[in-house]
Amino acid sequence: MSNPTCKLLFVIYCIVIVVRLRIDILVISCYSRSQYEKIDTNKLRNIQQSTKLDADSMSFGPPKASAGGAGGFGTWGRGSQSAKTSRQEPTNMQNRFAQLEQSEGGGQQSYDGRSSGGRFGRQGSQGENRGYGGRDSRGGSGENDRARVIQAVRDFGGNRSQSVMGPHPTVSRENSAPRSASMVVQKKQEVPEVPLNGLANATRDDLEKWTIPLLNEFLHNVDYDETLKEVGEKFSPGTIEQFVEIIFNEVIERTEKARSTAGALLATLVKKHMVTEKQYLVGLNTLLSIAEDLLVDIPKFWDFLAHIVAPVIANGSLPLNILKESATTANLSAGDMGKRCASAKYVAAVLHEIVKSGQNNVTKMWSDSGLQWSDLLAPDTKVEEFLLSNKLEWTVAAAGDLGGDTTELSDETLGKELLRVLESNRKNNDTLFDWIDKHCAVRIGTVSFIRVLTTVVMESVIDGIGGPTNQCKLNEDQLRLRNPVLKKYLDGNPKLEQQALLALQYLMHRLEHPNKLLHLIFEKVYDDDILSEEAFMEWEKNNDPAEQEGKGVALKSCTQFFTWLQEAEEEEEEV
Repeated sequence: MSNPTCKLLFVIYCIVIVVRLRIDILVISCYSRSQYEKIDTNKLRNIQQSTKLDADSMSFGPPKASAGGAGGFGTWGRGSQSAKTSRQEPTNMQNRFAQLEQSEGGGQQSYDGRSSGGRFGRQGSQGENRGYGGRDSRGGSGENDRARVIQAVRDFGGNRSQSVMGPHPTVSRENSAPRSASMVVQKKQEVPEVPLNGLANATRDDLEKWTIPLLNEFLHNVDYDETLKEVGEKFSPGTIEQFVEIIFNEVIERTEKARSTAGALLATLVKKHMVTEKQYLVGLNTLLSIAEDLLVDIPKFWDFLAHIVAPVIANGSLPLNILKESATTANLSAGDMGKRCASAKYVAAVLHEIVKSGQNNVTKMWSDSGLQWSDLLAPDTKVEEFLLSNKLEWTVAAAGDLGGDTTELSDETLGKELLRVLESNRKNNDTLFDWIDKHCAVRIGTVSFIRVLTTVVMESVIDGIGGPTNQCKLNEDQLRLRNPVLKKYLDGNPKLEQQALLALQYLMHRLEHPNKLLHLIFEKVYDDDILSEEAFMEWEKNNDPAEQEGKGVALKSCTQFFTWLQEAEEEEEEV
């Protein structure tokens, strides 16, 4: 056999071998695919329920050859096209069961081939379908993931922007009060000079065990530094109040020296802001609240208590008006204690103790406090009698406390001083005349003095001031007693008398024009020749814009008086 023939046979032989190998490979591939790609009928049922597609119009594999020769792989694209219509799948889908795989919502499925990042498209959790992207499918998936991350960041940024711009209106309204409160400038709380670092939950027994030995040692050594240090170590801001209570209870029945020394210790604690005013008053109230019972066992209870209280007022740590506040808290002006003038006796005892350091200082302290004896005494108790029996006349008419002249005093301060003198002397005018001659010699006859004097005198003769308007009544006896005061300093001067009428006009306006009160006053002062007919007529005709406050109502309330006055004048002319 020739060489060309051998070569030809060899080539044919190789071709046959190659064809046989390819056939074997194809058979093995088909067999392997049939091992793994089994049809799940449940998935077919789910597709029919979820997509509602016509199963007859879909092809899930090569149909049998028809008579027209159509069939085989020639009709493979039908199912793919129908899926694209409903699910938007690409037309180059390679897996005949891809439709079944995609019908399973929620999970991400992939098959990693040798040459691609994934043959099947991925289905997101929200039902988004992503088709097969070829070799770049993994990269495409990365881009999609990156887009989702960016969107999530944008969503988060949007929420944060909202929180920066402001909360939801409801939240804003709910939080507006705390924000507003934090913007209010509040009074700075005083910091204790010696911090209180004791146990906050100490029992009452523990506090008494600490306080009594500490007190005894202080009364013996009077070592303020060591005592304050020990107080700071054993007591806290929450227990220092009980420390004050124990001190009051322990020393009330001891010697006068012990009471005064203990009071000085409490005054130092208040001055150094280790005890607040409120805490001090709570401790004081433990005794005041049972004063009625203590007076039975301790007849000089008010004097004993004054020994403890006086130091905190004398050194300026607390003002004098805490006496009235503590008396009010303990209801000393109510019931039997009120009838016995307990509040006034309590204040009087403290004043007597403080005055040992100097009367002039206490007089100024009393004047600055604004306290009134009439507020402390029982309604049926005369101020003058109480002051005389307790030797407290100096509180209202002390010589030398205002100096010899009052020209630098304001009208308001002058009025308070005159009113106190009047209240302390309700039976005669001698003390008032002496006080005015000594302190107001330069001001007598001036417009301001007449207005102040008239106002104060009229206030002293009107009962019920400070209460409802309809309770303001004229005390005719007191007016009859005080009329000589006005008559002396008005001295029949029509101009000064007109100033007195203006003072009455303003007083009635301040009192909101009690019914018929001004009319009655006009009648009395006219009958007693305090104010002349000429002064009344000039006041009625006064058109000064600066002096019209309350005049209209005043005139209307006195219409009958001026009618009677006019008729009386006409009768005199006829005669």
